[in-house]
Amino acid sequence: PDLILVTLDTVRADLTTPYGSERDTTPALAALAKRGVLFEHAYAIGSTTQRALAPIVTGKPLSAIKRSADDWPTIHDDNDTLAEQLSEAGYATGAVVSFTWLRPERGFAQGFNYFEDKPWQTRHPEREYTGDVALSAAKNVYDKLAKSDKPLFLWVHLFDAHKRYVDHADIDYGDGQRDRYLAEVDRQLGGLVEHVDAGPRADKTVYLVHGSHGEAFNEHDVIEHGREVYNETIWVPLVVAGAGVKPRKVARAVSTLDIAPTLLSLANAPLNDSYGVSLRDALGGSELARDPVLSYARHRVAVVDWPFKLVARTRKGSGAWLLLFDLSADPGETKDVAGAHNDVLRRLGDVR
Repeated sequence: PDLILVTLDTVRADLTTPYGSERDTTPALAALAKRGVLFEHAYAIGSTTQRALAPIVTGKPLSAIKRSADDWPTIHDDNDTLAEQLSEAGYATGAVVSFTWLRPERGFAQGFNYFEDKPWQTRHPEREYTGDVALSAAKNVYDKLAKSDKPLFLWVHLFDAHKRYVDHADIDYGDGQRDRYLAEVDRQLGGLVEHVDAGPRADKTVYLVHGSHGEAFNEHDVIEHGREVYNETIWVPLVVAGAGVKPRKVARAVSTLDIAPTLLSLANAPLNDSYGVSLRDALGGSELARDPVLSYARHRVAVVDWPFKLVARTRKGSGAWLLLFDLSADPGETKDVAGAHNDVLRRLGDVR
């Protein structure tokens, strides 16, 4: 199939329509979810941009990627990236990126026949919105790829949910930051799907749409992302729809680290050294088997085996501080139940 991967930067699950938002913030994502598989409990591999995005490109956690030691690292050429592996499998490849770190000099263009960074080159991504530029570029790159007889892979990275949140006169999703921060990215997602679905390759296309990580709005006394691994910063939407996908919901916890092996599996390409798990069987209706999911921040790690979630914090001068939550009863993660579930605590504490 043609593969279209859409990364919604900084989009958390619970504020989107298909994951129970009180407002219809993401109608385009909801429409895709109705025709595909919605993974109810998908978690970012990390709550920082670096930990969240580098694995999308490489299929490996940041700690396993060959890279420079910079805070914003360069991905070295000897990594076998997702785009390179799909290219070797016979795919024509293209990407549109909207953030300054995701540029050729940092290694993100490896394996792409077309790599477009016009969105952040045109406007400052953290001061202005770039979604309309990204959509225009994505349509253009898609049309170039679609001229080939090869199957295509297109990665589109949309950044406008990232702070700061820019007002749009023609969109009214409410006055609060929690309401308006999703306004632009869903419109661009809808425009991309509309463009592809109007073309002759629509019936052979699979869409995979996901949040990179979440965003906190003062839950647990935290704002933005990167510091913690509570749900508001790591629980993300993950929807797969299109050719051969049977609509359903999957409750098993999964990871954004599973994205690369899933796309490779759909392309009938070798999984090589992918760290995640292919979700392909779940797309066809089969039960999904997966070990507990790990997510990282600095001095923080979360282990999720739905409905339980273990949070480990490293405290200066002492050992790890462990918290256990039952997400089915306490989605806001307000009550530590470790004392009542010693067996779960031990089991999740052994996950590596």
